[in-house]
Amino acid sequence: MQSNRETVLCHYHYDPLDRLVASTPLAQANTQRFYLKDRLATEIQGTEQRAIMQHDDQLLAQQQRQSGTVETRFARDGSTAFGAEPA
Repeated sequence: MQSNRETVLCHYHYDPLDRLVASTPLAQANTQRFYLKDRLATEIQGTEQRAIMQHDDQLLAQQQRQSGTVETRFARDGSTAFGAEPA
C-alpha cells in the first residue's frame, strides 16, 4: 500500500508586503532576509551574513561575514562588478 504523506523540503515565510523574509530548507540553517525600502539589504544564514550597501539605484559595496572573517567588496565605476578588499 502506498502512503499519501508528503515531505516538506522547505518552509517559506513572507512579510505583509509579500517579501520573502525567512526560509528553512530541510537539514540546512534558517535564512533570514532584511529589506531597506523594497530592496534586500541583509541576508543571514547560520553564521554567515551578507549585506549590500546602495545609494538610490547605485550599488556601492557588499560585505560578507563568516566565522569571524569579514570580506568587503566595492563596486567599480558605477557598475555592478565588485573588486575584493579586505576589511
